[in-house]
Amino acid sequence: MSLAVLLPGSGAATRTRPDSAPATVLDTTSADFSAGAVDAGAYVAETADGEVILAPTFGAEFSGDALPAGMSATLWFPPNGSAKVAGGRLTLDGARAGTDALFGPGRSLEFSADITQASLDSSGFGQTFMAAPWVVFRTGFFVFNLMTGTNGGTSQNSSPIPSTVFRSPRTRTRRPPTCARCSATSSTAAAT
Repeated sequence: MSLAVLLPGSGAATRTRPDSAPATVLDTTSADFSAGAVDAGAYVAETADGEVILAPTFGAEFSGDALPAGMSATLWFPPNGSAKVAGGRLTLDGARAGTDALFGPGRSLEFSADITQASLDSSGFGQTFMAAPWVVFRTGFFVFNLMTGTNGGTSQNSSPIPSTVFRSPRTRTRRPPTCARCSATSSTAAAT
C-alpha cells in the first residue's frame, strides 16, 4: 500500500507502508510504568508485577534490600529475630514492622501476606499489639486456625477464618481503630 505525504517545501512524496498490522505497545510491568513520569495522584504498584493505582497515603513494594523510608522494624525478644527485605518481600521472624507515622480513623490497610501455621503470626493495624487499639489477621497461640482479632480498649474479639487459607497469600483490607499504626507482625510470616 502506498501513501502520499505532503512534506514542507518538497511537494508530494510517496512512502510505502507495510500491509502488516500497526505496532502495539503494551505496558504490563512496574518497570514499564515507571519508565515515564508518574502523576502525584498515581502510584506504581507491584501486586501483580505492575499496575497503576491511586496514590496511597503510604505504600511499599519492598523492591530493595532494606525497609523503605518511613518504615522501621522491632524485634519482639532481642537479640532473637529478624526483618529481611529481599525479592519484593518483607519476611519477619520474631519481629514486627510498620510505618513510622501514625494514621487516624478513616484509613484502610491493603496487604498480601503469607501467614503460616506458626504461633502468633499476624498482620494488621496497631502500635505494639501489646495494648489497644489494634485490628489484625492472626493465628492463635496454639495455631488451630486463622482468625481476625480486634481490641478497641474495652473489649477484645476474635473470629475464626477457615484454615484453608494458610500458606495461600491473599489481599486483605481492614479499617483500623482510632489512632492505630499500620504494622505487620509475625513469628515467621512474610508480607508483600
